[in-house]
Amino acid sequence: MKSTAPAIFLLFLILSSVSFASVQWSYTAQGAIIGKPLLVSDKVVFSTYEGKAYEFSADRGSISWAYDADERISVPAVKVSPDTIAVASQSGRLSFLSATGKEGAVVHLPSAPLYLAGDSGNVYVSLPDGVRAYSQAGVSVWNVSLPGPAGPIGAFGDTVYFTSGRLLYSIAAKNGAQNFAVPAEDSFLSMPLEYEGSIYFGATDGRLYSFDAVSGRQRWYFQTGGWVQSTPVRFGDSIFFGSNDGYFYSITDSGKLRFKYKTGEGIWSEPVLFSGKGGQQVSFGSNDGNIYGLDAISGEIVWSFSAGGRPGSAAGKGDNLFFGTSMGKFYSLSPSPMCSFSWPRNGASVGDWPIDVDGTAYSDSGVQDVEVRLEGGNWQPANGLEDWRAKVDFTGQPFGAYRVECRVTDLSGKQQSADYSSITLVKGQSVPLQKMSVLAPSEAGINETITISARDSRGVELTGVALSVGGVKEDGDSPFSVVLGKSGSVPISIEKPGYEPVPFVIIGTGGDNFLIPILALVALCALGFFAYRKFVAKKK
Repeated sequence: MKSTAPAIFLLFLILSSVSFASVQWSYTAQGAIIGKPLLVSDKVVFSTYEGKAYEFSADRGSISWAYDADERISVPAVKVSPDTIAVASQSGRLSFLSATGKEGAVVHLPSAPLYLAGDSGNVYVSLPDGVRAYSQAGVSVWNVSLPGPAGPIGAFGDTVYFTSGRLLYSIAAKNGAQNFAVPAEDSFLSMPLEYEGSIYFGATDGRLYSFDAVSGRQRWYFQTGGWVQSTPVRFGDSIFFGSNDGYFYSITDSGKLRFKYKTGEGIWSEPVLFSGKGGQQVSFGSNDGNIYGLDAISGEIVWSFSAGGRPGSAAGKGDNLFFGTSMGKFYSLSPSPMCSFSWPRNGASVGDWPIDVDGTAYSDSGVQDVEVRLEGGNWQPANGLEDWRAKVDFTGQPFGAYRVECRVTDLSGKQQSADYSSITLVKGQSVPLQKMSVLAPSEAGINETITISARDSRGVELTGVALSVGGVKEDGDSPFSVVLGKSGSVPISIEKPGYEPVPFVIIGTGGDNFLIPILALVALCALGFFAYRKFVAKKK
């Protein structure tokens, strides 16, 4: 248990500092970032799984102090008072740190804590047999014994809330007296939120519940398609939270849906609200590797950022967001300008061929261009602006993991620099070819213009496709406008590197079959003409 000097700390961290851009500053630590960072005045504090806690200046990213627990930290650090935070290690050592990172009081818990919460000078600890409260001086305040472990703890002034054994508990923060214990589903990893007389929390049955904070009476629940471990937040009469079904939800204070937004994977993080250009925005991290910013009223996507790992809960200060990832990267992020990847997913396998990468871009002043590069190589222009696509060529590259990055230049000339949105793609030896879906008619007139479409597994039109119609090849982007030009069976094939080729046949109708009535009509006309001439000749 020691506080280390910045010089030693820098052996373990890599600092990237930028004067402007969407990433204001970032650190790369040795272990995954745990939970939501703490904002303490003009400082930001985060902890890592390998046993470190760090404090930086929020605006510049310069280090204030680093604390080494000498063992893994099991739960996120919590703020106990304006100048004290609490850190707990896996051995059960609960340490109180001062504003300078110095260790003060220490409590030796009987086991590793499951969850921590801090408020009004106390820290509340969830253990396998109950919940305990300690003052920042390390003195025991109360101990509530339970038949089983408690879930995440919500501490709000004079009341503490948690779930245990399918009961929701309300406990007096001062002395641990029970206000109520009412039937409720286990909250799993969702911390209860108290707001204006109501309690909100998510459960493993896929529901977000609302209870009355005084009586404990259940008010309503809202059903989702996956467990809810995202801690909810409330703004005005809207409650925001994510579900493991991959949707981010906004519902009313009466439990009615306002909007939902689909991401690529489950959402475990706690949302954060902040003021963006054009109004209030809500931001959250998804397990698909992206952190998203939505308009808090309409639910429309404003921006997203590919963090290169699963982003945790963020904290907001001004127009900056602070969050860490499962890959040990900690970011200070300003959402303009910014780009992100929407396809393929982070960690996807690729083969020995070029692949298409898709994404989105955003800037307050408008997007001028987007560029993409592979593993620190040359930047290549992407096609499109707010929605873009680029080709990344893995042909001839050795097998292994590769970092793909994107950057934006906005209309004011401002450009992302030093730290970029990224995904990691893995080139493998036995990557199967993907399947494409083809939409085309089974038959068509020989002079009729038809559409042939080739799409990926998402239903998105493919680019860089080779189309062969009756042996005549054409390279281009789907969809294609085609005229068969002949009757009968016309062989068609569609090919694209990385995809299984698709051969098929379209039957051309018409053509030579129309000659019979035409020739009959011509013959009839000829007979009529000769009969007329013969009739005229007789009259003469």
